[in-house]
This record gives sequence, C-alpha cells and structure tokens, in this order.
Amino acid sequence: MNIFKDSSAPASSEVGSRQGLRLGALFGMLALGLAILAPMSAVAEVEAGDWEVGFDIGETDFDQDVADGSDIRVGGRMGFFFTDHFELEGQVAVSSTDDAGVDLDLTTGMVNAVFNFNPGGSFVPYIFVGAGVATLDVGFAGPGFTVADISDESFAYQGGVGGRIFFGGDFALRLELSQLVEETFGESSEHTSGTVGVSWTF
Repeated sequence: MNIFKDSSAPASSEVGSRQGLRLGALFGMLALGLAILAPMSAVAEVEAGDWEVGFDIGETDFDQDVADGSDIRVGGRMGFFFTDHFELEGQVAVSSTDDAGVDLDLTTGMVNAVFNFNPGGSFVPYIFVGAGVATLDVGFAGPGFTVADISDESFAYQGGVGGRIFFGGDFALRLELSQLVEETFGESSEHTSGTVGVSWTF
C-alpha cells in the first residue's frame, strides 16, 4: 500500500495503461533520435584507457506506488574504459516530481558495468547493469511551506540500453533508456527513465 497517496488515487489498471503509453513514447523518441542523427555522425574510436565524462537530462516515469506520472531527471557520470568494449562508470542522478502536494526527490548513486558494441564506429550502442544506493526524499507541502520532510535509503539496481553518436571526434550525443529498482520505505518500486545527454572521451 502506498503511504504517500489517499483513496482517491486512480485505479492501478488506469495508471498502468498511462505508464505503458509514456514508456512507449520514450522508447519511440529515442529510436527516432538515433535514426535521424546517426547518418550525420563522425567516425570516432572508443579505446581501452579512455576516460568519459557526461551529463544528461530526461524524464523518469515513477512507479505508480510512489507517484502518478513522470517528471524531470538530471544526472552526471564518469567512466573508465578497461577494454575497447568494457567500461566501468559512476553515475549520479536526481528525479523530482510534485504529486498532489507531495514533493518527491529520488536520488541515486550507481556503479555501472557498460558493454559497448562497435567501439571503432561513429555509432556506439551499449547495454549496462548497475548497483548502488537510492534515497527517496518526501516533503508534504502546505500553502507556501513544507509541513513535514522524511526520507529513506535503500540498495538499488538497474539495467538499460543506449547509444552514443559521435560528432567531431571525442564529443558524443548519448541517448539512453533504463529501469531502476529500489526498496525505500519497505516498498519495491520500479522507475523507468529516458534521457538525452552529451559526453566527452579523453
């Protein structure tokens, strides 16, 4: 049972249907972006010994037991390529929303194992899995002020797919779709995110 909602919340089937539509839209946007931008990319090479730094912005579709709907997500990452195909990266992200007077901030710190395909090409798709910590901050807001602020922390894990499209050598556009599972406040919750960002290898 969701401790942040009242009995007037939409039925789970209705919310699930809306979530499915939003996730389909996120996936469609990522696929369309790859199809449009890939032909304009420049050849680059991801090599063992390279570092990568990146920033991204996008949208998180929150688990229906945490919040209805989706809202903004921002994040940053830094990784090291141990081989041409394998990268280990640290990632920090914050997803925020306001759901019926309840302010929610989901902050994650993750370590990801990234496997890159086609490392010598202009388009470098990848898959990844990661584990780390999630913190959910909940603020119950009144007129112009916060009535109460509580938070909880739990182990979290995630997986996803994405692609880098290189422009001008070491600069790349990075598109990604991921799902994160966390267990704050004793509830197992799944959150899905779609992001677009930039990264530099050096």
